[in-house]
Amino acid sequence: MVSFLFPNFYFVFIKFIVWTDKTTGKIYQYYRLCESFRIGNKTRHRNILSLGKLEELPSEIDRKILADRIEHLLTNTSGLFDHEVGGSN
Repeated sequence: MVSFLFPNFYFVFIKFIVWTDKTTGKIYQYYRLCESFRIGNKTRHRNILSLGKLEELPSEIDRKILADRIEHLLTNTSGLFDHEVGGSN
């Protein structure tokens, strides 16, 4: 699970989902951008964006770079280092 904090203290992370179709037995795997929040003393997750299979991002490092980029876009900031996802310079 990849995570980062927004300035408004919402905990946002990329969540890996595994779902099995009970009729066919086929297993589906995909990712969601989720927000963690509290209602009273219970933690809940809210789906912000379905990201699909992310087959182009096979490693945890690539998904971390994606999470950092999403954070920078949403907070209108830039990172210390710019990353090329899936390519080389």
